[in-house]
Amino acid sequence: MDTTFIDALIEESRKGNRVDGTFTTMAYDNILSLLRSIYGNHIRKENLKNRLKTLKDHFGVCYDNFHGLSGFSWNPITKMFEAEAEVWEELIKAKPEVKKWMRTPIKHYDKLFEIYGTDRATGKHAESAKEKVKRWEKSKEKINLNDDESFLNMEEEWNEDPITPHATSFTMGHSPEIGLSNQSTGSQGTSSRGTKHKTTMSDKLESEMETMSKGIQALTDMMKDGNHFYERSINIAEKQVLTAEEQVQVAKEQVQIAKQQVRIAERGLVILEQSRPRIYSENDVWNELENLGVMPELRMRCYRFLCREDRAKREFFGVPADVRLATLYELMKEAGAL
Repeated sequence: MDTTFIDALIEESRKGNRVDGTFTTMAYDNILSLLRSIYGNHIRKENLKNRLKTLKDHFGVCYDNFHGLSGFSWNPITKMFEAEAEVWEELIKAKPEVKKWMRTPIKHYDKLFEIYGTDRATGKHAESAKEKVKRWEKSKEKINLNDDESFLNMEEEWNEDPITPHATSFTMGHSPEIGLSNQSTGSQGTSSRGTKHKTTMSDKLESEMETMSKGIQALTDMMKDGNHFYERSINIAEKQVLTAEEQVQVAKEQVQIAKQQVRIAERGLVILEQSRPRIYSENDVWNELENLGVMPELRMRCYRFLCREDRAKREFFGVPADVRLATLYELMKEAGAL
């Protein structure tokens, strides 16, 4: 869990959520939300602050022991400070407590250096004399940046057995051996446990309220997104309707154009038919002579004349029907056929 926690600290620091060497409330809120989403809602902001203080103190001890020492170099692969054996021997003589770091990795040193290294190098946010004394006392303890136990035990206080009024009444009211002073002491103990339980329940309720608030916010965002999507859908549908209406209008215009083209084509056919010379067959000639009532003795002569003379035949059929017979006789006289 330390890895996730420290990575989140670095991210918030890069975002500018660390001002004058102190992480802002927003930074803690962001980190708390992240860790709860991964490890559960039992984690509280105080856990983060306490763990950060521990990590910072331990880093300070390691930093003061090794940083800037001649002959030592940091290996980011092994997560250890490396030096020649004689260099280690000299340092161990001066500071016996550093011997453990010859073979023990300092798991998060490089990441914590990114957060606090500059502050310690420049003396910014330097610790007070009182803080130094505390750190020196802690330096005698076993230092381990790899320790993750403080996070692993965060759920213990949630598992305490609640103290019911019935249990308290039994302890105080029905034990003959307990005197007044013992009753007072028992009452104080119960009050202390009750206060701790109330604090725990308060934190739990706060966590649940925060979760509920986030759920409501998420629901609100979903509704906003839904309304936005609905409005977009309506706009798209309206545009599609307008497009369809325009397409219908275009189709109607195309139908009208097609009808006009048909009428033009029909007129063209009529004109073409009228302009094309008609060819009359021999049968047409004979039938027309019968219709005109040409006498049988002249009918064959007229028939043969019109069949031989194409020009005379065109003139014969080109005049109105009521003058065709007279026109035929004139044409035959001119040709000497009558």
